[in-house]
Amino acid sequence: MLRKLEEKVDPAHVALVVIDMQNDFCHDEGSKAQDGGDVSLVQGIVPALQSLIDGAHEAGVPVIFTQATHNKWTDSDARLERHLDMTDTCMEGTWGVEFYGVMPEQRALVIPKARYSAFHGTNFDLVLRTQ
Repeated sequence: MLRKLEEKVDPAHVALVVIDMQNDFCHDEGSKAQDGGDVSLVQGIVPALQSLIDGAHEAGVPVIFTQATHNKWTDSDARLERHLDMTDTCMEGTWGVEFYGVMPEQRALVIPKARYSAFHGTNFDLVLRTQ
């Protein structure tokens, strides 16, 4: 178990995880903004987030992106009922599913997810444990 702060923040024991920085959640023309959501705070973090990503790469910290991706085969009835106004959000192959403001570099891992959680039905837990 990692007990000291120095151990916990050692690049050998950490990863930077960038969650769902996608057009549908962040862009003024994305589905969240079109449905009345305020995306200005997310837009405002892009420069700092890019700096953090760059610093992680420089320190040898793995950078992992999650990417919400939906299609008719993976959309559950619960998601469709809960998000009737956002059923076209992050649909596979659309502009909305693309990354906003920051892009994964070749060495970054992208974990697609069909559910709200990055852990449910993905290999995210395995990746973190392996790292």
